[in-house]
Amino acid sequence: MPPVNFTGMSEEAIRAMEGIELAHVQTRIQCLRNVRTLLDASMIQMQQYMNIVSTQRFALLKYYFFRIKLELVFK
Repeated sequence: MPPVNFTGMSEEAIRAMEGIELAHVQTRIQCLRNVRTLLDASMIQMQQYMNIVSTQRFALLKYYFFRIKLELVFK
């Protein structure tokens, strides 16, 4: 945690702290990018899942409709 008051710190100490803080900020940004990538990937997987489920549901309804139609014809 950086100090609240920078008075009494040397220029070198402030620059060193600035470098450390910059590295921490860059690491946080990379972490957020990784999270975004994972969220994007999970959204794509959910879309693929929903496409598969809707296709299977349609095929199942088509099958049951066909069976009912056959039963009515051969009654």
